[in-house]
Amino acid sequence: MMGGGWGMSGPPRHAKDLFRPLRPARGWRFTLAVIVGPLTWLLAFLMIGWLVEKFDAVEIGLLIAFGSFVVGLMLLLVLHTGRNRERRRYERS
Repeated sequence: MMGGGWGMSGPPRHAKDLFRPLRPARGWRFTLAVIVGPLTWLLAFLMIGWLVEKFDAVEIGLLIAFGSFVVGLMLLLVLHTGRNRERRRYERS
């Protein structure tokens, strides 16, 4: 079966209309992301290096993994909220 289970004509028209990607960041938001992103990684690597040198314990690795999970989860929630806002705005128009 071709077309991902929809036959030769492809997905129904309404399925194509459901997705509209978010606009890329521009202006000060883009500049902020370009500056803050690498600085955050640098800070994280410096902190990890200091912790490993100072304590050298498995617990530190677990804390780092948990912290990464929490930060990632918070960022995903922010992205999810933005995507839902865009979806609602798209549905109203």
